Amino acid sequence: MPTSIEDLFVHNRAWAAQMERERPGFFTGLLAQQKPKYMWIGCSDSRVPANQITGLEPGEIQVLTRLFFRNKGAYVVGKIINGFHEVPFALPILHDDSGRLTIDAALFGEDDMQMLFSFARAYFMVDMEVPSAYVQFLRSLMPRKPRAEIYNALGLAKQGKTLFYRDFLYHLKHSSDQFRIAPGIKGMVMLVFDLPSFPFVFKLIKDYFPHQKETTREQIKAKYLLVKQHDRVGRMADTLEYSEVAFPRDRFDDALIAEIEKFAPSQLEISDRDGDGQTEVIIKHLYIERRMIPLNIYLQEAFDTGLSDPRARQQMEHSVIEYGNAIKDLVAANIFPGDMLGGSATRLVQNGFGKWWIPVGCNRFEPDLFKSIRYIHGHLCHSFIKLVLIWAEAHMKCFRGQIEALHR
Repeated sequence: MPTSIEDLFVHNRAWAAQMERERPGFFTGLLAQQKPKYMWIGCSDSRVPANQITGLEPGEIQVLTRLFFRNKGAYVVGKIINGFHEVPFALPILHDDSGRLTIDAALFGEDDMQMLFSFARAYFMVDMEVPSAYVQFLRSLMPRKPRAEIYNALGLAKQGKTLFYRDFLYHLKHSSDQFRIAPGIKGMVMLVFDLPSFPFVFKLIKDYFPHQKETTREQIKAKYLLVKQHDRVGRMADTLEYSEVAFPRDRFDDALIAEIEKFAPSQLEISDRDGDGQTEVIIKHLYIERRMIPLNIYLQEAFDTGLSDPRARQQMEHSVIEYGNAIKDLVAANIFPGDMLGGSATRLVQNGFGKWWIPVGCNRFEPDLFKSIRYIHGHLCHSFIKLVLIWAEAHMKCFRGQIEALHR
């Protein structure tokens, strides 16, 4: 029995040395876990632990009762509660080669959950008795993710679109900037505009296209539907489709109005349809999509900075590698660049440096992108060419009817 404060320190050091011998890195691991949001101050001679005083179970785990199904996997979703610290988690469950259920991976933290429920992924199928309760729980795991996106991720498109439009109207009420033509290279098929303070872009199909774009409005809408219904494998962005959308006329830049009148006059109406005395711009059909940085602008930023800068060079190298990985991921989902006839009907999404577009043309890569890629040399160029060859080989196998299970 210790008889003095010095004895306590001696015993503590002996215990710490023993723990480090038996479990190397034990204290380093504890240090990494110490990110408390609250400071608990209790009595030094208390025999009642803090979790009991606060009504919490030690190491409590909360799990949603229903599984989240996507493709061949089922996901267990929940969170670990340790005092006031919460850690979201998801466990994907698959059948192994022997037919047994196996946990394929373990996802922890908000960032992993954001990727799992990304707008660039296919919708989940979940048998929910009270969908709003599930959304509320998922929101506690991903507080930065809007409720509208969570509803969409669960396949509840009507609820998601309704909530999104409410959020949009609220944003309009509390902002003053004007809609403008979206920055970047203008598309041949879609006319794109945005509101600088709002993280989405608005896209409408033009009334006519250049001769090199052999497509129709119906074909473009079919491609958008294909992307919505297909496995997007983290590489294609989901969209929200609306009709008869009214905007305040005074929030529209005159240049944008002129652009719509020139390229999509059939989709534009300027009137006071509801009779409230306010002139409105009514777009008869449009798609709304997350704003992303076009790849050509993303690469140009690196070139402007200078390839001597390590971060700029890393940005460029990562872009090229991810471009190739995007091709591989889409091939695994049985989507080829040529399938996206219409160019702007879909964009590939890279998830490393935020989210940006990768332009895809009709059975070819965009020339503007190759103007950037030609500056890349050495092993990167060889790696990119290898990835392109993988895409071409898979395309030929599908053409010959040799279908392979490339994606789980």
